[in-house]
Amino acid sequence: MLAACSSLTLLLSPALAHAFSVAYSEGDDGYPLHWEVDGPITVEQHYLGGGGMPIALLQGAARNALLSWADLAGSDVSFEEQWVGLGRPCPHGLPASHADRADDVCGGPVEEVDGASTLFFMDSIWPFATEAIALTTVSYAAEGQIVDADIAFNGVDYDWTVGNTDVHTDYESIALHEVGHLLGLDHSQVQGAVMVLEYDQGSVNRELSDDDAEGLASLYPCSGPACRGVVDYVSSGCSVVDPGAAGLVERRGESSRRALLWLVLVAVSMPWRRSRCGRSRRGRSRLVKGVVTLVLAIGLGSLMPSSSYASTVLFLSVDDLTDRSEVVLRGTVVDRSFYRDGIVWNRVIVEVSACWRGDCGEFVELVQPGGWIDGFGTRAFGMPTLRPGEEAILFLSSSSKGSLRVVGLTQGHFRVAEDGSISRDLEGMHLVRPGRHHATDAEPRVQGVSVPSTARDLFERVVRR
Repeated sequence: MLAACSSLTLLLSPALAHAFSVAYSEGDDGYPLHWEVDGPITVEQHYLGGGGMPIALLQGAARNALLSWADLAGSDVSFEEQWVGLGRPCPHGLPASHADRADDVCGGPVEEVDGASTLFFMDSIWPFATEAIALTTVSYAAEGQIVDADIAFNGVDYDWTVGNTDVHTDYESIALHEVGHLLGLDHSQVQGAVMVLEYDQGSVNRELSDDDAEGLASLYPCSGPACRGVVDYVSSGCSVVDPGAAGLVERRGESSRRALLWLVLVAVSMPWRRSRCGRSRRGRSRLVKGVVTLVLAIGLGSLMPSSSYASTVLFLSVDDLTDRSEVVLRGTVVDRSFYRDGIVWNRVIVEVSACWRGDCGEFVELVQPGGWIDGFGTRAFGMPTLRPGEEAILFLSSSSKGSLRVVGLTQGHFRVAEDGSISRDLEGMHLVRPGRHHATDAEPRVQGVSVPSTARDLFERVVRR
């Protein structure tokens, strides 16, 4: 499985085109991550809802996101939306800090990769860094074929909204960006594109750009004349309404009504589903009750709120990184190994050459998702990639069990070049700036945002803090 997080906006000359990028599998012969599109990509919203919002509103916003991508002319991508996800709202692997708490975090054992692409909230315990707002995990096989992709949303540390007023963290905006990662896209350098690296908290960004469209077309080109996808609907267990008659094969703009419909469908039709459902099927409901429920839902629609809007991570300055770190060190990666526990994990050993903060010891061990082993890959977007032989500066915090993690995902990982210059690789990160913060000349919106240019300067910044 491959998991990836993404966020940060780059300034770009207006003359630069085709600035989109695609995600690649692990290894020297990395392949573009992509779905085989001989059929639609199946996606489902978990039935529990989350973030303080009912599933119907979340489904409406998520469906808008799917429709936006499917409706791009020139790309051959369609989705098949399942009724709801019924598995545990949990990733297919937990970090070391929570590995023995699956019952608390997931409500039971961690489930194996199942091929179902699910959007879900974790409202009780968020096992990842608090600055991670959403985490997209993509599982892939040989040559980059995606077989499973899940998006986890942090319902513990952030306030989510779906409307156009009093916006906090806009669900549709974040989902639209994360679905781009689910499809295999990485970040764009074009401001205004959904796949840029940065999102201003409290704003909405629900419109795909030409650059987003070109990126999708590069992965899923039309085989014939200009094509355009759809979002189809298939119930899990039984058809409740005729997908065609109810407008479930949709274009953008129709899904708010669908969201309101499901509020009533869940309440009115659930007992009938339990008694009448056979095998999953697509097609026409032969029972009058489905029609009655549809009419009732439309009648009540005016009484209900309307529906609206990778990993996605809170932006951290160097001062923020320092304040959140218990250990800051400079060292060299001396070993990296992979193992599979649900997903693929990598274990990295760093030999410490200088301890800038805390109790570093001679060696530090880090365990994080991502890697390739025995024909199975995992990429966690936004997780730092530490390669044997590289020199790095790491900002680290510890869990209650003492295991260390990099603060802010890749934000807390600086590579050191031979001349002492430093750099960060923020691909796979969707950085969220709180409170509609806008960049200043002192803090430009570029990769390597507001950081010193050399290891010495960074050291002085940390020590002064």
